[in-house]
Amino acid sequence: MKGIIFFAEEEIVLVLVERGVNRTVVVRQLLSQKYCGMRMGEFENPTELGNIFSELITASGVKFDKVFIATPSYLCEVTADEIAIDLKGKKVTQAHMEQLLNSVGLSEGDNIVISKTAVYFKVDNGSACINPIGQAGSALIAKISLISVPHSFVDVIKSEMVTIVPSVEFVPVTLATALHLIPSSSRDSMCVLINNEQYSTTVSVVAGDGIIKSTNVDMGSYHVANDLCVVKKIDKPIAIELLRHVVLGLVGEKAYDFSGRQFPTEETNAIISSRIEVIAEGVLKAINQSDQNLLDGEIFLMGEINAIRGARNLLSKELGSNIVPLKCPRLNVSGTLDLLIGSVAQLVL
Repeated sequence: MKGIIFFAEEEIVLVLVERGVNRTVVVRQLLSQKYCGMRMGEFENPTELGNIFSELITASGVKFDKVFIATPSYLCEVTADEIAIDLKGKKVTQAHMEQLLNSVGLSEGDNIVISKTAVYFKVDNGSACINPIGQAGSALIAKISLISVPHSFVDVIKSEMVTIVPSVEFVPVTLATALHLIPSSSRDSMCVLINNEQYSTTVSVVAGDGIIKSTNVDMGSYHVANDLCVVKKIDKPIAIELLRHVVLGLVGEKAYDFSGRQFPTEETNAIISSRIEVIAEGVLKAINQSDQNLLDGEIFLMGEINAIRGARNLLSKELGSNIVPLKCPRLNVSGTLDLLIGSVAQLVL
């Protein structure tokens, strides 16, 4: 049994998972507590975390040796560089590969590294591969992907967990999702993963078993709902409910009718579409800064925007590329947390 903590919009969620048959994930418990949330990568009230963590873990009835922290994409920074070691004409061994990975430090400026992945190996000027064992040459070269998060985030979590569980491990959500839900054939030929979170949208370039570039667009699902709140003068719960009724591109209907109110279809769709088009501009810029040829490859989408009917088609139109929505087997958990639990659980089980 493994325990994973997720930070939702207004709740901290502890999920207890274990391996089922045929490598499936079984959710044994899902517990949650309200919290003040995060803004700009910082907890609004970090002093509340210790009590929340303690109450959740106590309520689970499980004594954990380690708890995994699902780390939001917008907190993660990615660097990917080639490094090399001298082979002196010898054949590559597993020890050589581990030496390369271990030669990379655990700190990146003000950040701490939470994931190290070898995207590829090659001997001298040979072809890139995943397993170079047995090849001989002068040097073993590897492209190493590092995912790091601010020290402040790690320090707060560890300080509040220190008396509750012996160890915590941070798991980058985007990498977990890419490895679990994107086919290896797509990753091997390089692809893009767009993750639409609450306050930001992360654009990641996935290559093999690693992420080689990641860019944050400072706009997310919150901004779509907030536009409706401001223009239509409605509260956020009503805006979120309205988004569940919306069908972008719908014609022939005069209004969305629910909760005793009517919202003109054309005007409502225009408000939502305008914000998605702005998000698309940021996503397109991020992709082009990485490698313009990526628009010709596969692009995958996860996050709240998938739940707005017609939003993915609009995003595809703005990018000029087909976008594939990421889905995972149902875990009887509502919302996009379903997808995240399945992805992170597959990585830690």
